[in-house]
Amino acid sequence: MAAQKGTQKRQGGIQGLSPLVRSDVNILTSAQAISTYGSFITRAALPLLAIIGLGINAAEAAALAAVDLIAGALVSQFAGVWIDRLPRKPVLIATDLLRALLLGTIPLAAALFDGVTLPHLIAVSALTGMCATTFDIAERSYFAGLVNSSALRAVLARTLGIRGAAEFFGFGSAGLLVGAFGGPVAIGIDALTYIFSAVLIGFLRVAEPKLPPASARA
Repeated sequence: MAAQKGTQKRQGGIQGLSPLVRSDVNILTSAQAISTYGSFITRAALPLLAIIGLGINAAEAAALAAVDLIAGALVSQFAGVWIDRLPRKPVLIATDLLRALLLGTIPLAAALFDGVTLPHLIAVSALTGMCATTFDIAERSYFAGLVNSSALRAVLARTLGIRGAAEFFGFGSAGLLVGAFGGPVAIGIDALTYIFSAVLIGFLRVAEPKLPPASARA
C-alpha cells in the first residue's frame, strides 16, 4: 500500500506528465536558467562598467545597482494583469529579445562614440529590470497553464533552485568577463544569453490554452 501511494505521488509530479509536456518543461526551464544567468550578469556588470569606465562614486554605483530592482518592482504592480490577457510565449520571447537589444546598445555606443554615459546605463538598467520582472511573471503563468497542479510545485521548486545557482555564478561571471574583455564587450556577451534563451523558447511545442474573450472575464 505504501509503495503504491509512493508510485502515485511520483506520477503526480514531473514524471507523471506526458513526454511532450515534459519536454516543454525542460526547454522552458533551460531558457529560464540562461535568462536568469544573464540577468545577474547584467546586474553586476553595469555598475562595474560605470565604476571602471566612468569613475562614478559609491552613491552613484549603488543607485545604478538598485535601479533595475526599483523598476522591476514598479512594473510588477500591473504586469500580472497585463500578462494574464496575452499569450505568454510571445511575451517571453519579446522580453528576451528586448533585453538583448538594450544591452547591445552599450558596446555599440562604446564603438561609435568611444564610451557610454551614466544616463544611458541607468536607462538600460531600468528597462532590462522591467523586462526581467515581466519574463519571470510570464514564465510562472506559462508553467501554470502547461502542467497540472500536482506537478506545478515540483516545477517551480526546480526554477527557484536554478535561480539560486544563476545568481551565484552570474555575479562571479560578470567580474571575470569585465576583467577579461572590458565592460562593453562583457555586456555584449551578456546580450547573447538572451538571444539564446529566446531561441530555446521558440521550440516550445505545446499550445497554450485559449484565453476567454475579454467580455467573459471578471
